[in-house]
Amino acid sequence: YNHLFADLMTLRDSSIKEKVKRVARFFLYRKVKKIIHRSLVNHYTFIQEHPQYVCLLSESYKERLEEYCDLPDNYFISIPNPNTYENIEIIPHKEPILLFVGRLDNRSKKLFTLIDIWYRLCKLYPQWKLIIVGDGPDKDVLINKAKDISNIEFKGYQDPREYYEKASIFCMTSIFEGFPMCLTEAMQFGCVPIAFDSFSAVYDIIKPGETGELVKSFDKKEYVGKLIHLIDDETYRKKLSKNAFQYVKRYDIANILPKWIELIEK
Repeated sequence: YNHLFADLMTLRDSSIKEKVKRVARFFLYRKVKKIIHRSLVNHYTFIQEHPQYVCLLSESYKERLEEYCDLPDNYFISIPNPNTYENIEIIPHKEPILLFVGRLDNRSKKLFTLIDIWYRLCKLYPQWKLIIVGDGPDKDVLINKAKDISNIEFKGYQDPREYYEKASIFCMTSIFEGFPMCLTEAMQFGCVPIAFDSFSAVYDIIKPGETGELVKSFDKKEYVGKLIHLIDDETYRKKLSKNAFQYVKRYDIANILPKWIELIEK
């Protein structure tokens, strides 16, 4: 809801027809926002009228919920997603790779933005490459957009572990996420994450300048600048890598599972 305008202005493809549609969406923005607001109110009204435990992925989402729901504090609980991988003892050897893992859906993941960012960097850093792992409705459009850009590889849908192990930096450009597993997965292997600050839970995962980098929502210039810093300053990048590797252990299954057991037993 907060980034609806950015969503509506995101091109679904590069056709002239889609560009005309984007103009139409611009003029319909206020109407669409009212419709979505009404839907949100109806959703939270249902929760209000049928009290139950509400489990959030982040404590930060409680503030938004309380804007709509006048429920006692003991109706809310927050439990983050647990780490995917177990028993990773050391950070693997890293290569000059930027990595994206996820659904190839430009509308929500803003992958056109990521490709534009890489276009500005690829000639400056010919020894680096961008690897994109995943599949989705916009795969062909994205491949076509990237066809004249050097050192970008699409690997399709597969287990991303080997890419987490190799990549130095993990890139996220999403409009919104709940509690993105790809960030914590990457950090488990010492990848330094960089993302837009477009959802509050990202602050639970990335501590700017400590465990990764955050960029003002959809500011491509700032994103490029922070990537340049990460690429150029190996000492700084390695410090963030070690910090991320240690920090993400708080989401190990051994720490998250007891929260669910406590909730269910209660």
